[in-house]
Amino acid sequence: MKKWLLILMAVALLSPLSAQKKAEFSQQLPPPKTVTFVNWGDTMPVRMDIYYPEHRRPDSTTVLYLFGGGFILGARDSASSLEAVKALLDEGFVAVSADYRLGISMVNFDTVKLFSVSKPFYYAIDMAVEDCCHAVSYLCSHSQELGIRADRIVLTGSSAGAITVVQTDYYRCNNMRQVSALPQGWKPLAVVPYSGAVFCKKGHLQYATPPAPTCFFHGTSDRIVNYNKFRSTGRNVLYGGNQLARRFQENSYPYWILRFKDRGHEVAAYLPYTIQEFTTFVDMVLDGRETFYDATCIDAHLPRWKWADATLFDLYLK
Repeated sequence: MKKWLLILMAVALLSPLSAQKKAEFSQQLPPPKTVTFVNWGDTMPVRMDIYYPEHRRPDSTTVLYLFGGGFILGARDSASSLEAVKALLDEGFVAVSADYRLGISMVNFDTVKLFSVSKPFYYAIDMAVEDCCHAVSYLCSHSQELGIRADRIVLTGSSAGAITVVQTDYYRCNNMRQVSALPQGWKPLAVVPYSGAVFCKKGHLQYATPPAPTCFFHGTSDRIVNYNKFRSTGRNVLYGGNQLARRFQENSYPYWILRFKDRGHEVAAYLPYTIQEFTTFVDMVLDGRETFYDATCIDAHLPRWKWADATLFDLYLK
């Protein structure tokens, strides 16, 4: 594996923005309340930043955002995270940007056999899901002092963060051990993944109980988090936005999907550019409307980046 290529692409996935842009966003945001929401021993505290908008929505909806970076790199205060936070604050949401453990960063793929290549991804996804659940648990148990509502938390994320939030709700629906830290009976108000997917063992994608209303954003040419599905070793399958939307439709689960025609993985960074659609979806969920919306989006003004045309093999296995 070309280690330099992996690192460069992971940095690109983290943010197409410069360090200067990160500094600019930092200056535009209010000082966050930083807390450690779980501590995996003395050397591994996991933290999140809680931001309050100047003009807060009367419904007190909170959005928990998880960054992208291929489960290799990333941070709650990266330039792309801060850009997403700013977009959410401008809409009046309480915005929470959380770290999570990066399981793939602990893997040397040169030692991984092809027949077992799925194992590091399950390891990384499950680890991120556990941290996502601990973040939710902290927000719920401290809701009064934080001035938020436990029943009005939206989960959103980019790329690896998007996989994490969709997988979290999938595990919740199937009462799996990875979500044991969630408060009993808790359900997200909504889930909004930007280039998200669900990784299933033996290819079995099934929801034992209905998922939260979900709004999928996905590029039709995405080959990093595949738009359709990616079959790994041992019949393991990564189900992308198109396949998940199909399953939601089959079962009449409320969902939206915005399909960005001929776009690759850059859609993972589109939250700031689609914040109006994001807000409209959340508003409809709050109104109790079970809506179904399927749109193909063509917008030449949306940014494109060369790294977004890469494949999953380019990122991890070359």
